[in-house]
Amino acid sequence: MAQKKKPKKAKARKPTARRATTRSTAGPGFNFEDKVAAWLLTKMLRGEPMPGINAAGDQLQMQALAGLGYR
Repeated sequence: MAQKKKPKKAKARKPTARRATTRSTAGPGFNFEDKVAAWLLTKMLRGEPMPGINAAGDQLQMQALAGLGYR
């Protein structure tokens, strides 16, 4: 007697890997950083000295994606 062939199981596709954003993986650190940046910008707009350096601020630098060379 001939044996019946078993049907082949379909291979499960792996989900396509997507790059996670820094904001989505950093959690509460970004929320805190955004609030501090808003506070510093408010001080700059009012012409108040920056804490710790006692001088008026004229620039605020933030984190950027890896590989972006801001100069």
